[in-house]
Amino acid sequence: VGPDGAIVGIDASEQMLQVAGERVAEHRWDNVELLVAPVATAAIEHTADAALFCAVHDVMQSRTALSNIVDHLRPGAAVAAIGGKWPAPWTWPLRAWVANLHAPFVTDFAGFDRPWRLLADLVPDLQVRELAFGAGYLAVGHTPGDRPLM
Repeated sequence: VGPDGAIVGIDASEQMLQVAGERVAEHRWDNVELLVAPVATAAIEHTADAALFCAVHDVMQSRTALSNIVDHLRPGAAVAAIGGKWPAPWTWPLRAWVANLHAPFVTDFAGFDRPWRLLADLVPDLQVRELAFGAGYLAVGHTPGDRPLM
């Protein structure tokens, strides 16, 4: 983000933000704000140029959470999401591994076949690429509006 930019990290887990806070302090980053709150109800006071959703399946399944983030992005802002997903049914050994890997972090596997489906409603040019033999995905696009900076 450079010296003039800022980062807002949001997580409902105080433990996760404590880890992030330690890293922020270690690097003496004074342009990082960490909010302990569920994403759906986080009080976001900024308009951002981009949003990154990383391994947050439960957030990706909440229209309210996604809207709260997208509502605080400028028109044409970059949006990226990356995480796990179900690979093809015929890769049943891989599916078992994916389930075991994600189970501690996912409340409900509903929507795990296309985790980006709700985000696609808010980011019309969303393009998705499957990774890791279909066990992961990267989705990128922009909010509606002005031409993107990228």
